[in-house]
Amino acid sequence: MHVIGGPGGSELELLLGGQPFEQLAGPVLVVFSGAVTKRSERVPPFFSGRGIAERSEVPFIAISDPALNLAPDLNIAWYAGTQAQDVQSQVETALSPLSERLGRDLWMVGGSAGAFAALELGHRFGRNCSVFVWNPQTDVAEYSPPLVKAYATRAFPSHARDLTGPQWKQKLRDVMSFYGRRRSLLDFLPSHAPARLFYLQSASDWHVQKHCGPYLDAQDYRRLSAGLWARSADQVVWMADTGQGHAPPSTDKVVEILKRLFHTDTTVLQVTHEWRRTELFPAYDTKTCPDDLRPVAAWLERTLEIGLEGASVIASSRTIAPGTGGLRADMGFLDPSGARLGRAAQFPVPGQWTGEMPPGTSQLNISFRDGLDHLLFEHDLKLEGGMTS
Repeated sequence: MHVIGGPGGSELELLLGGQPFEQLAGPVLVVFSGAVTKRSERVPPFFSGRGIAERSEVPFIAISDPALNLAPDLNIAWYAGTQAQDVQSQVETALSPLSERLGRDLWMVGGSAGAFAALELGHRFGRNCSVFVWNPQTDVAEYSPPLVKAYATRAFPSHARDLTGPQWKQKLRDVMSFYGRRRSLLDFLPSHAPARLFYLQSASDWHVQKHCGPYLDAQDYRRLSAGLWARSADQVVWMADTGQGHAPPSTDKVVEILKRLFHTDTTVLQVTHEWRRTELFPAYDTKTCPDDLRPVAAWLERTLEIGLEGASVIASSRTIAPGTGGLRADMGFLDPSGARLGRAAQFPVPGQWTGEMPPGTSQLNISFRDGLDHLLFEHDLKLEGGMTS
């Protein structure tokens, strides 16, 4: 293990394999860790990627997130730093000589929170690195509130009270911006992108709506086909059946992907087409893949029939197949003045919602969204007979 000192006594702990800093050519992996499991039973530093690198037969650098030293129950910190330590800049400084020497052969790798760090650094280095990530968060504030608040109050203790209040998300954005810590890959990202970027996203993960979709929009990716997006032939986002929900791809798949990506004579897009043809991951109905339905929003609105039947709200259609593009409805309950009384759980469209409405509900505001969380259109539905009691 190697320790790099920083300003104010801050430290960055690295685990090295295969003398990566002496590498003159060929791939080197830099691996960032996601959330630490069984945190209460373990002590820092935490390193990931040794097995992947050894099976891939390349040198590696695994980096432990120093913010996890702040509390024994803190298990996720995105390498986003603290008010006392600029982890993002420290990592950039440590790896800059290697990125200048290796360029696109320096690979930033990680999943989930580690993927946030890999993407963030990848956009800092631009053409002097490559990135492979799976199921990343792209905005820290849009992750699980209890976990984000646990990080925020430990990392920025001078602002802890504000970071647990009703406006905690905006306060977190303000605080991290004040200290120069990047918390989003959407608003403040350099325009340059990594030389090669392969972003693998589980199609059934809620991250599609809150993290992947916004990243596609922010970085001007274009849709090639259902589940496949590209900014160039070497910057690709693929939504695939990698596992249930937020589950990561298997280690075997990660190693297989890395070995194939190391071949520089083939573009990332060509390789992705190859993986789709050979079914690297199980085939699934592409019609139900989360998709951008904005081009057909007007047609969808004309096609849907929305009404009440007893205690059920029904959105039906004779032409829209269930699950198309991840189409779903988000419903709010309103009183006669238009004030919001609550929200219902989302339901797929075509489909129905059945449940108990809050007392005083006189109308419903139904928002229809696609699988990437774009608002397509809204529909107001007044209850017959006035209000619920």
